[in-house]
Amino acid sequence: MSLPPQLRASLSPVELEFIACSHETIEIVPLFSMDRIRLISGIYGPFVPPTKTRVPLWLAAHLKLKMKCRIIPPEWLSVDYLKAKVEEEILNPELFTDIPFHYSEIAKVLLDMCVATPYRIPQPVQESILSLYRASDNIQSPDKIRSSLKDLREARQAKLRNNLGSIDFAIIVDVNPAPFFFVASSLTFRIS
Repeated sequence: MSLPPQLRASLSPVELEFIACSHETIEIVPLFSMDRIRLISGIYGPFVPPTKTRVPLWLAAHLKLKMKCRIIPPEWLSVDYLKAKVEEEILNPELFTDIPFHYSEIAKVLLDMCVATPYRIPQPVQESILSLYRASDNIQSPDKIRSSLKDLREARQAKLRNNLGSIDFAIIVDVNPAPFFFVASSLTFRIS
């Protein structure tokens, strides 16, 4: 992916998604039986079909694509919850609302699972069971969730833009005078 020079030192969206998938856990209902498995990140399981278990997000996505589990979406990934958080963001201009750190990356992975094509399904059969496969995760109205996530991101960006003008750069100079020149020059470059 080609990024502007000022963003090349930061993480790309794919790298952020990788970090979120490796650090976040999510509940699944396995569709297979298996004892506990030992991975580098921990011990997960046992996998018994009617029982929920917590696994890393990357493992849940992999099992979902192989049609080996149902993903239980987190409670914050609902339209009502996200709309309430958007209202909190708008009503309280000083503070950000409490939501998981990698919420956008987690939501992207889970919402992509709603439209992903499972492995091992032949093309003629795919259309007949794909609607059943997509609807099995209890993610209600993914389009409205995407819209609410976009509203939340825009509310947070507007809050940052409005509060950027209230930062007192004299304090930054007093605390750390040497790099202030570099910070100020990069800010004027980004603003202009």
